[in-house]
Amino acid sequence: MYALTFALGIFGNIVVILGYIFCLPVWKSTNVYLFNLSVSDFIFQCTLPQLAYFYAYNLKSMNPVECIIDRTISYTNLYSTILFMMW
Repeated sequence: MYALTFALGIFGNIVVILGYIFCLPVWKSTNVYLFNLSVSDFIFQCTLPQLAYFYAYNLKSMNPVECIIDRTISYTNLYSTILFMMW
């Protein structure tokens, strides 16, 4: 399931990000909101392959630095998504 989410999410977010960068001449507040949401989700999608590997092989522990970075990205994405939706 992580692989499908990764593939569709990366593709969709790249399309949205590139569409906003190259095809949108005037940025309104809604466009900035959706662009920030896409960037946040794209960064989170980059952590999914490692998480899928971790769960697929039933690993009990990972490198502490990798764990801290992964959890930091995940929680930053979670709270920034909530912030972008409430703003």
